[in-house]
Amino acid sequence: MTEILSNQQIHRFADLRKAEMMNLLKVIAKYSETGEGCDVGLEFMALMDNVISTMGWKKGEIPSAGFDALMDGIISKHEIDIRDGKRERMDMMDILLRISEDKTSDLKLTKADIKGLFLDLFLGSTEETSVALQWALAELLNHPKALKKLQDEIDTTVGLKRLVEESDIPNLPYLRAVIKETLRLHPSLPLVFRKCREDSKINGFPIAKNSRIAINLYATNRDPKVWEDAAEFEPERFLINAINTIGLADEEDMKGQNFSYVPFGGGRRGCPGANLATSALHITLAALIQCFHWKIKGAEKVNMEEGAGFSVPMAHPLVCYPISRVNLSDILLIN
Repeated sequence: MTEILSNQQIHRFADLRKAEMMNLLKVIAKYSETGEGCDVGLEFMALMDNVISTMGWKKGEIPSAGFDALMDGIISKHEIDIRDGKRERMDMMDILLRISEDKTSDLKLTKADIKGLFLDLFLGSTEETSVALQWALAELLNHPKALKKLQDEIDTTVGLKRLVEESDIPNLPYLRAVIKETLRLHPSLPLVFRKCREDSKINGFPIAKNSRIAINLYATNRDPKVWEDAAEFEPERFLINAINTIGLADEEDMKGQNFSYVPFGGGRRGCPGANLATSALHITLAALIQCFHWKIKGAEKVNMEEGAGFSVPMAHPLVCYPISRVNLSDILLIN
């Protein structure tokens, strides 16, 4: 999975993610034209469904009850295309098939393994990323000063005459801080599970070898001993020129190298889709804030109650009313 979801592989699909994001903007623009409320959770889920399926098997079909048969057909088509030399650009399926056919590889993959990997990737990345996007937008709506600061940063750096690009992200430090703070308060993996390799003792508590351990990242990321105003949404805590309470450089914040902030787990068992998730989170949120104002009907603040589920989704649908702040047709033509 490291090769499949490496930075290089994720970068190769930047144009595909951009195309799906532009489709999302068109959908939201229609809500703006009609004045209807937009259930952003549903739209974000559709976006990630399309991104994952496009990266995985060249688009179009969302796994359902017929997932096994669907994957058999996709695998067969890829094998035929590879044999006939029709694969101009490798996708994730091509990489997995190459590994499965490599007799010298330490990793032995069967077709059943490939199906399982795609199912995990599809179900995990789509839900976790769409949930994180909802939390990010909800936090910004409840903190208008932060929303204005982010919008001003995008307007100053990118402007309103072209759509924000993934290449702009390094020049948008407040955007990155917003995503980091969102994942601190609402980690995609609230609990991670590990197996103790040897007898250990933590804070005086004995832990036997082979014990199954649940690590509560949700609690760790909100530890008041580490974070000042731990329950508050304050993206400024992650800005480079701010005092970094956990002593991490900007580029290290997401890697789980410091146990005070572990949004995707850490080590060899860290979330393999972290690169994909962060790429999608940054560019999608930036485009939504660049292209639209966002309003909540009948309430000054979003209800932030947490619902049931492994990814801790919002308990109530996030229904927003987008208001266009750019001529979307002109921007999309330029891009």
